[in-house]
Amino acid sequence: MLGKLIKHEFRALSRFLLPIHILLLVACLIGRFMFQAMATMDLPNVILIVSFVFLISIWIVVPCATSILIVVRYYKSLYTDEGYLTLTLPATRGQLLFSKAFAACVWSILDLAIVIAGLAIVVIIPQVYQNSAEAFNELEKALEMSPSLFFWSTVGISVVGCFGNVALYYFSVSIGQLLSSHRVLGAIIAYFAISTVFSVLMLIIMFAVGYDPFATTAFLSSYKASAIICILETFLFFGGTYYLLKKKTNLN
Repeated sequence: MLGKLIKHEFRALSRFLLPIHILLLVACLIGRFMFQAMATMDLPNVILIVSFVFLISIWIVVPCATSILIVVRYYKSLYTDEGYLTLTLPATRGQLLFSKAFAACVWSILDLAIVIAGLAIVVIIPQVYQNSAEAFNELEKALEMSPSLFFWSTVGISVVGCFGNVALYYFSVSIGQLLSSHRVLGAIIAYFAISTVFSVLMLIIMFAVGYDPFATTAFLSSYKASAIICILETFLFFGGTYYLLKKKTNLN
């Protein structure tokens, strides 16, 4: 049953997420040709500005749309009229939560990978990688660490963050559904309240253990601390979501 639930969740999410990510890659391919043309010929400034703004907008909108669709899918399938059907399936609450969380986390990671791939498509043009050695040397001096180490550390904390974000989304929605009315507003308030509290706690903990933002290893130290805290948050939020789903489900 769990396999069928996971397959169903992937189909439900992919129906919307696959087209917008294909659109992102197509936009990046167009952007690549535009930047190559910019390097070899003079183009009107208005064309370059419009292309740049469009690409930036796509890179912002697609991840936001991914998060919104993940939240909407979870809310609609469990806490609206559709929830009556979902909760009558021959599956435990844990299986329902795991299937939705698994599909959502995989799509969050895919979203991250596609955004990075799109950026690479646009940026890595012949005019750029011909001078890449000099650019990497300057970047290494600025970061005081290997650019590849910085890149993969950033990717790693971003992947961990994907799990933490999904867990927080689900927990916030689960808190919001406890209300008899204005559930969506309650979920939004819960999300920002929890995010703020944990952000402040993370800063307090990091400075308490001697975090120095001006130190050479500040990036790596902050990434390690953030990863540990994010993992703890993930377990906490998914655990809270499971409890609320099992004990406090309110479909009224």
